[in-house]
Parts: sequence; C-alpha cells; structure tokens
Amino acid sequence: MSNLVAVLVLCCTVISATAGQTIKKSAELGNAAVCIGYTAYFLCDIYGNPMPHYDWFHNGVKINNTMRFNMRQTPQYSRLRIINTIATDSGEYSCKAFNAAGDLTSSGQLHIRTDC
Repeated sequence: MSNLVAVLVLCCTVISATAGQTIKKSAELGNAAVCIGYTAYFLCDIYGNPMPHYDWFHNGVKINNTMRFNMRQTPQYSRLRIINTIATDSGEYSCKAFNAAGDLTSSGQLHIRTDC
C-alpha cells in the first residue's frame, strides 16, 4: 500500500512588512492517511524573504528533529517526514513559519490506519 498525502490549495496569503520582506502561504498542509508502520509526509508551503524559520507541532506540542521525526528546510518550503508511524502519531500537525515580515501557520490531520 502506498502512502497517501493530500494537499488542498485554499488561498494565497501574503503578509508584507517593509520593502522586500514578505511571507507567503500558497497551500494548507492538507490531510494524510497512512498504514501503521509506514512513512507519512507533510509539506509546509510557506516561503518568504528573508527565508523563514519553521517550527512543527503535533497536537500543539513542538516536535524536535529526531530520527523518526525528520524535518528538512529549503528556501521554498519545509517538509516533515514521520518514519515508522505508530497509532499515537495520529492527530493535528501544524507548521509555523516566521521571518522579519511576520508569521503564518498551516495545519492538517494525520490518520494512522490499522486496517492495512
């Protein structure tokens, strides 16, 4: 069974501070469903100038970058990879991106399936 990840493009939010400083969100995280033991991915599609910093949260609690919860940042996005998912990984995931222009948050739900 392959991993399922859905991303919904709902709107484009732009915050501008001073000349040249921006932070933009072009899509929400969306929702994902994976079988227990598989890998789940979330893509935080928030970018800006200067390049934002990203924090990831699971049910409101900040996630640390570990072997199982792997975060990658590029100038255009941040990606969260959850390796070897377990039942308690289900819930809300959110990404907060921030820079000198401000901050934006994107959220989605992860459902861990046990019927696979």
